[in-house]
Amino acid sequence: MDSYIRKYDRVTRKWERIYTKKFNRILNIQVNEYIRTRNLDAISPDMLVDALTELYLKAGGEWAYYTERQLRKDKVIKRLPFSFNLRITRLIRNQFGKDILNMANNITRTTKDRIRTILRNNPEKSFDQIVPLIKAPEVNAARARLIARTETVAATNGAAMENARAFVVPMRKRWSAVLDGRTREDHVKLDNDTVGMNEKFKVVDQDGITRQMNFPGDKEGGPGQVCNCRCVVVFVE
Repeated sequence: MDSYIRKYDRVTRKWERIYTKKFNRILNIQVNEYIRTRNLDAISPDMLVDALTELYLKAGGEWAYYTERQLRKDKVIKRLPFSFNLRITRLIRNQFGKDILNMANNITRTTKDRIRTILRNNPEKSFDQIVPLIKAPEVNAARARLIARTETVAATNGAAMENARAFVVPMRKRWSAVLDGRTREDHVKLDNDTVGMNEKFKVVDQDGITRQMNFPGDKEGGPGQVCNCRCVVVFVE
């Protein structure tokens, strides 16, 4: 199991690095579009939709393929009669297409809200004085890292879950947490919790509120349970 977790860590770190750069570039483009037009409505989510779709297909596809290969190796499943690439592309687009649109719109809304806040808090400044505040590079860099990490975990676990379900064989799923000082206490408590493939993990936060999640990174958990999560779903007989 340790090797499985280490593999997952390597895969997610790789895609997180790649897409942190891409999201940072897109966030900067959004900011620059506002500076060019001085019109918040000119900020478009389209590039985010493309980048998120690509992330889900590439990162999700790689991890779904690895988990499928492990399950075949353990003789839990047999190869399905049609192409993995075709199957995973259809699964991801069907399952996450709407979520990706919502995510892109939410990220764009946050960009607009941030600009509005800066404008509201600096009424005495000229536009030229406000531009450096809007373009503060560390802000977009931090946002890009958060988006990349959060969506990489959602993509990899979500794609692996949908792909495993396609085999329709008796399996269970297990929540596996990274047990270090950075992991949420809610997720440490869930470590090794095992439920049926069609059941949900019950995540109880520090306020005693229970949220039900299909896998680590599942948006049903809300931002408090998915942002910066590094946990992984494991499939067991």
